Amino acid sequence: MKKRISKDEEGINIICEGMGFDPKVAYELTKMMLEQYSRSVVAGKILASMTKPDDEEKVKRQMRKDFLKIMKQPIEESREIQRKLLWQVSECDWLAEPRDYVLKGMSEYGNSGPIYVTIINNCFLSKVKKTMVALAQELKFSVSSLENKKREAIKLFGIMMYRYAHKQDEEDTE
Repeated sequence: MKKRISKDEEGINIICEGMGFDPKVAYELTKMMLEQYSRSVVAGKILASMTKPDDEEKVKRQMRKDFLKIMKQPIEESREIQRKLLWQVSECDWLAEPRDYVLKGMSEYGNSGPIYVTIINNCFLSKVKKTMVALAQELKFSVSSLENKKREAIKLFGIMMYRYAHKQDEEDTE
C-alpha cells in the first residue's frame, strides 16, 4: 500500500521534480545538512570564517558551486564530501543571510509556511531544541502529523536553499 501524502507535500514534490531532484534524495540531503548545522550550533562551532576578508567572496562562490554539485550527486557516493562541505559551510558566519532568506520564503508558503519555519527553527537552528512531543503540543498537532510536516519542511528548505544558491551562482557568472 502506497503511503498517502498531503497536498502540501505533493506540491513540494512537484517543485523538487521540476528542479531535477528526486524528492526522497532532496529530503535526505537536506536532513543531513540541517543535522550537521544543528550539531555545529550545539557544539558552539558557528565561527567566523578562517578566510581573510578579501578571500570571503571567492570562498562563498566555491562553496556554493560545491553545494550545487553535491546536491546532484548520489548520496551514497558523496556522503563524506557532503559532510566535509556542510561542516565547512556551517562554520561561516555569512550562512545566516541565505538561511534567513530561505526561512522568510518558507514562511510565505501557504498556510503551512509558518509551521515549517517553526519546525526548522525548533528542531535544527536553535541551541535549545524542542522535542517533537513538546512541539506537537505547542502547535496542536499529533506527533505523527508533525513528523509529516517536518518531512515537508525539510524538503522545502532544501529545495529553496538550492534555488537560492543556483540564483547566486548565475549572478556570479554574469
